[in-house]
Amino acid sequence: VPYIPRKIMCMSSPRLEISNDGDKWTIRTITMIRTAEVTFTLGEEYEEHMPAGVVLKNVTTMEGDNLVTVSVGPDNNKVVRKYEITKDGIAL
Repeated sequence: VPYIPRKIMCMSSPRLEISNDGDKWTIRTITMIRTAEVTFTLGEEYEEHMPAGVVLKNVTTMEGDNLVTVSVGPDNNKVVRKYEITKDGIAL
């Protein structure tokens, strides 16, 4: 990511929107510069294209009221993201 857009992204607070339509889920990450959207089905592998050009292979599951995404990058490193969904909003 080029220097100026990276600085602007660091200064802004992204907004997350999570929605579902039946078994299809969508997570939108909205920033001043761009909006990224990924749609998936729980328990099925899908790809997520990151701003720096990296492609992650993800599987998202539901644990209680939380969405848990396990991501594997091209270097086979594993990262877990937990979206805690409460009545007040979403925490990552």
